[in-house]
Amino acid sequence: MDFEELASEFLEDFFRLGRYHRSREISSSMKGEAFLLMYLWKKQDTATPGELGKAMKTSSARVAAALNNLERKGMIVRKAEEKDRRKIRVELTGKGEEQAKQWQKMSLCMVTRLMEQLGEEDAKQMLQKLQGEEHSVYTGVTILVKENGAVQHVQTFSQETKVYVYEMTDEEIDRYIATGEPMDKAGAYGIQGRFAAYVDGIEGDYNNVVGLPVSAVWQELKELL
Repeated sequence: MDFEELASEFLEDFFRLGRYHRSREISSSMKGEAFLLMYLWKKQDTATPGELGKAMKTSSARVAAALNNLERKGMIVRKAEEKDRRKIRVELTGKGEEQAKQWQKMSLCMVTRLMEQLGEEDAKQMLQKLQGEEHSVYTGVTILVKENGAVQHVQTFSQETKVYVYEMTDEEIDRYIATGEPMDKAGAYGIQGRFAAYVDGIEGDYNNVVGLPVSAVWQELKELL
């Protein structure tokens, strides 16, 4: 799994959904400045103080204080609009853009490392529980039949497959995790991959463990067609 790509997607969603402003509670002045720089950098355009306050979900006084600090540091400039001199727009400077890039890089490194550590530890704990034991894999399926854009029928069912796993040493678990295979798998293993070496047997549909009980879906579809 590419943790850096996953971390990048997380940060984009975090910022887009307006969660970043909440971190200002940790360090109000610095986090406020970071948010404003990141917002302007991602927008790639100027913004009014009112727009920044709305995005940051804070008061105009708080925005003004952060902008004053950033302007003193040479990271932003405030200019009056040509058509209406009463309106002010905030523009990122070259120095401000470089600072925003540095903060983005720092955040990406921290989140990437955190995901690596949490992902590997979670996978190890899961595999330690599964090794030498029997467990069940359930897949839920819902089929919608639509006519003229309207749902006419809903069919829902689930499929169970029992999986028996050989005993695994911690060394074997660590070696398997190091392949990266379990990091994007439910249950922390892929029966269709390297983990097949540790599967003692199954009761039920193999495809159900892989992801979709194909035969069961087809049988249900035949009943509906």
